[in-house]
Amino acid sequence: MRFRSVALITACVFAGLFAFVHANNAYAATTLPTMMNFQGRVTNNSGSILSNGTYNMRFKIWTASSGGSQVWSEDRLVSASQGVTVTNGMFSVQLGSVTTLPASVFASNSLYFEVELPTPATATGSSPSWTEGAMTPRNQLLPSAYAYNSETLDGLDSAAFAQIGATNAFTGANSFDVSSATALQVKSGSAVLLTADTANSRVSIGASDTTGTVLILDTKTGSGDPTGGSATNGAMYYNSNAGKFRCYQGGAWYDCLSAGQTKQVSLEPEYAGATFTGDGTNNTGSLSSDFCSGTSRLSINTANCAATNEYNYYQWTTTQATAQDYDLYVRLKLPSDYATGSMTNLTATAWGTTTASESAVLSLFSPGSATACTTTSNLVTSNATWNTSTTASPLGACSLVAGDTVTIRIRLLAGQNKYVRMSQIGFSYVTSY
Repeated sequence: MRFRSVALITACVFAGLFAFVHANNAYAATTLPTMMNFQGRVTNNSGSILSNGTYNMRFKIWTASSGGSQVWSEDRLVSASQGVTVTNGMFSVQLGSVTTLPASVFASNSLYFEVELPTPATATGSSPSWTEGAMTPRNQLLPSAYAYNSETLDGLDSAAFAQIGATNAFTGANSFDVSSATALQVKSGSAVLLTADTANSRVSIGASDTTGTVLILDTKTGSGDPTGGSATNGAMYYNSNAGKFRCYQGGAWYDCLSAGQTKQVSLEPEYAGATFTGDGTNNTGSLSSDFCSGTSRLSINTANCAATNEYNYYQWTTTQATAQDYDLYVRLKLPSDYATGSMTNLTATAWGTTTASESAVLSLFSPGSATACTTTSNLVTSNATWNTSTTASPLGACSLVAGDTVTIRIRLLAGQNKYVRMSQIGFSYVTSY
């Protein structure tokens, strides 16, 4: 005796039909059961219904009416206490209760359902033999009438919704009305790049971590400021033509950087535009320039350089029996953003064989003046060691303004067969804009 057929009674696709119960408050279900009700009637090859009992059955879903790819299957076995109960030829099962039936199975719009029973001799036993093959034809799965509504949400197709993990384009006017410290966040992996904090009315770039997120403003490469709608109070951009940040405030564009920024000017030998001259007395010797590096990584002069020293320098040497001196003159134009009277911390680095016979003295002169604003004491403060000295208030009675050309004189003195070196010079100033 061969099983002939299973008549499909109902196959209710989940998410197709919902029952609503009246209540004061309605809440959307967070998850739906991923199972499908199925009822059938089974007969033998003579058309008689099967005897009452518990039967082994197989259920499968395919992508075609014949052949195709199997996308799901479930075995209902008596041996696992999951057999199908048949009463008067009828049975009812919940597909997915043995093998998970995920919603992704129904991604295809053409699916076919198949039922298979084992040989009659093993139909109710613990060791079924599946040699008779599945029943034919397969039945196409179709939605119930209300399931058609699941094709859209409030009449909108899935293409109208943003998807996580997909590239989305928002073409309408969108707003986020959420009172939260993290109402909107943009991340790169776990690193927070931007946070819109609507609870405190602020936008934060990056987070308190070791990443260091950078905010880069728009750059305008041409001269002049933006016009039209861009000229709005609070606007800001970077003008690469002028090399400045520009801010729109009080109805006009201004440089964003305000007064009070501290900057540093540094001079490294060989000083640009430097000249060398003696004062006419005891000026016999030789002046040279060199570089020392205590690490020797550049395979150059390492004499008298500690392990951490790296200096460009001028060196004055004499073989005369009496000490000899020589002068270096450097002229420097003060920056355009220099605030009047703001020069501080005039620093100079020098080296001498001994403090007894070698000295380096720096003097600062304002334009057209023969009187120095300041003259330092001997910058050689210890024997055969690089020394950096600082003059906190170098201007004295001099008043220098932006664009002034100041003169720096360095007077070097060395004894017989000894030498003195002069390295970097620098000072701090405050910006005027």
